Parts: sequence; structure tokens; C-alpha cells
Amino acid sequence: MGIIIGGLFVVIFCVFPVMFTARKLGAGKADLVDCILAILVATFVSSVVIPFLPGAITNEILAYIYSFLVMGLVYKFMLQADYLTSVLIALISMVITYTALYAVESFIL
Repeated sequence: MGIIIGGLFVVIFCVFPVMFTARKLGAGKADLVDCILAILVATFVSSVVIPFLPGAITNEILAYIYSFLVMGLVYKFMLQADYLTSVLIALISMVITYTALYAVESFIL
């Protein structure tokens, strides 16, 4: 039961913001499976690429900026959108996800 609830939270807080934003901004692919794959690939690419970029290990803000730009690049190819649209998708989804997770964390603690 805990796995189902955990999976539901992941879908609600991570996948739905990407999916809804991609649909509203007119990305070529905005289905649930496409967005899940895009998030998984963006997470993998970010975790592999970010440590090799200058200053990402020592500066947390710079690491977030790099992550944001890499997510935009992955969303560009995976969701078939132009780069500005994909960066907006990444920005809006990051804001929604971090805000929701902060609210849940502050409610629990």
C-alpha cells in the first residue's frame, strides 16, 4: 500500500506539472508516458552531466541552474518543443514541484 501511495505522490508532484505545462505551451508530445520518460531521462542526464560542469560541485545555486538548463534541453528533444518552451516547462514544473514538496514537508514536520 505504501508503494502505491508513494507512486501517486510522485505522479502528482513530478509528472503532472510537466504534462499540464507541456500541453498548455503546445509541446509536440505531452502524454503521460512521454512525460514520465522525459523526466527519467532528464534526471539521468542531469546526474551524469552536472558533476562535470565547472562550479557545480561547490556551488548549489549553479548546480540548480545547470540542472534547469539540462532539463530544458532534454525536454526539447523528448517532448518535441522548441528550447524556450522546454525551458518554460522545466521552470514551471520545478517551481510547482518544489513548492508542493515544501508544503508537504512543512505540514508533516
